[in-house]
Formats: sequence, C-alpha cells, structure tokens
Amino acid sequence: MYSQTFKHEPYPFEEFWSFIVERGHLLELGASGDQILSQALERNLEVTSFNINQITHLAKFGDDYFDGAVLYNLLSSLPSAQHLNMLDEIGRVLKPFSFVHISEVEDGIKVHELIELVEESGFKIMRLNYDPFKEKPGFSLVGQKD
Repeated sequence: MYSQTFKHEPYPFEEFWSFIVERGHLLELGASGDQILSQALERNLEVTSFNINQITHLAKFGDDYFDGAVLYNLLSSLPSAQHLNMLDEIGRVLKPFSFVHISEVEDGIKVHELIELVEESGFKIMRLNYDPFKEKPGFSLVGQKD
C-alpha cells in the first residue's frame, strides 16, 4: 500500500521522461494534448495514441509491447466499473518495469480510489503529486509495472 504523503505541488513532467527508454514506444491514452506528444517526438519516441473511443484497439497489441504510457483524464471518462479492467489492460501491454503516468482531475476520480486501482493492477507507485491551484484541481501519479 502506498503510504507516503503526496506533495502539494505541480508534477514536473520532465521527470517522467527520465523513466522512458530512449527510442522507445509510448502509449498515449486520453487527451494529453500536443505538448506531451511533441515532447515525446523530440525524444525520438514512437507514439501510439488513442482517444476514449478507440481504447478497444489495445487488444491488437501483444503483451509487453510498450515502453511507457501516458493517461490523461482517461479513467474519469470511463464508468468506474471499467477502471480496473482498463488498468489491467494497460499493464498487459506495458513491458516489465516500464512506467505509466496518470493525470486526473480531482472531481473525476478520488486519489484514494486511484491508489487502490493502480496497486491492484500490479503497479508500484513511484510518485504522487497534487496540484490544488489549477482551475480544476487534480493529481498526477507515476507507477511502475512489476
């Protein structure tokens, strides 16, 4: 169980890039926007991106395919009954010891719910940040696949 208190500061996304192997293959789900995609391409990462309506396409990929994943407001866009299955599927397509970055708005899913889901899906939480100063407060989490 994740027991560290989380920091009340914005998450420095630059730190996430240090977890991703150079020239790796990044999975982007949700609506992270052009900034994240352009940063990934600057790092010579291959990017596969799906929006909420395309996530069933993950079934086309074999196990241990991606080097990392970025999820932006994905879980809060899905019914709560699908959260665990979605994280399990992301865990399936990620290579062992790879990382996932999850950002959610606070009113979409509660932080304690996300912690439980991430751990139940077999990820170790490496970093958890909370930013209460945005128009819509939210949090970011970095987890590592076991």
